[in-house]
Amino acid sequence: MDMDKVELKLLHCLVALVEEASVTRAAIRMDLSQPRMSNSLSRLRELFDDPLLVRSGQHMVATSAAQEIAERVRAGLEEIAGAVSNRRNFDPATSRRSYIAMMSDYVAVLLFPQFLQRVRRLAPGVQVSLHQIGHDRIQSYLEEGACDFAVGAFDRPDPSLRIRPCFADGVACLVSRSHPTIQKKLTLDSFVSAGHVLMANQSNSFSTADVMCDRQLHALGKTRTVSCRAPSAYTLARIVAQTDLIGLLPKRLAQDYATQLPLQCLEAPLDFVPLEVSIIWHERSQRDPGHRWVRDHFRQVAQVMASSSSPAPFA
Repeated sequence: MDMDKVELKLLHCLVALVEEASVTRAAIRMDLSQPRMSNSLSRLRELFDDPLLVRSGQHMVATSAAQEIAERVRAGLEEIAGAVSNRRNFDPATSRRSYIAMMSDYVAVLLFPQFLQRVRRLAPGVQVSLHQIGHDRIQSYLEEGACDFAVGAFDRPDPSLRIRPCFADGVACLVSRSHPTIQKKLTLDSFVSAGHVLMANQSNSFSTADVMCDRQLHALGKTRTVSCRAPSAYTLARIVAQTDLIGLLPKRLAQDYATQLPLQCLEAPLDFVPLEVSIIWHERSQRDPGHRWVRDHFRQVAQVMASSSSPAPFA
């Protein structure tokens, strides 16, 4: 079969001819003239190498091959129509789509439960899976379709990626409440001389707060002692709570952990610029209505959080 000769409208004509068993009725159904429908029947007979419609007494009937072909073509046309409809119209109440989101512990702890609860309420059939972010590979993940969107603090993403801001946060230093030398205030000397816990993922990619810290210390001609690397923010907080090590986290998350664990949340003795947390996605998903619905609702959850829970000032 020469697929170049197969047109979508020709396949619709095939279904109409088989279901109506009449060139005249099929022409009326397809809003075509009878000669054009007869021409379509001739093309279909040549295409499938089958008469498709044969005379039986005073009527036309579809051949067995025509009935089988029409059944499969009908199913294919319904699939195509469904794909086009879903592409143009996303109904959250009935959608069964799945999405993969990548974000750091920080963003996941602050926002993902509220976001997921909203999705479950408005789009109960939609599934959103959460994966831990790897900043060093986020572009390839988005390009390859391994994730649908990512949320974090990103530095000049590739032009093929779309980005929208979600909220801003500061940086704080966590210190154990029973720390032997640091209580209520952190000086630059005590900050540098203390042992530090860094947050690093499996590919040894460090948190934005730690990267900014080391840049500033380098500019001041100073370095810090890294005693431990933790795979997550919660692990970092637990280590700090039970040792004399200190660690940096985004301020909202640090304050949250300080209410749960025996921790002090102190101002770091450096001039940190605000952490700009954004959502990014690949250009190919820009016009997808389902994708847009998911990312818009995530941003709404983030903005509600940001407006209702500004980080408390340091004591």
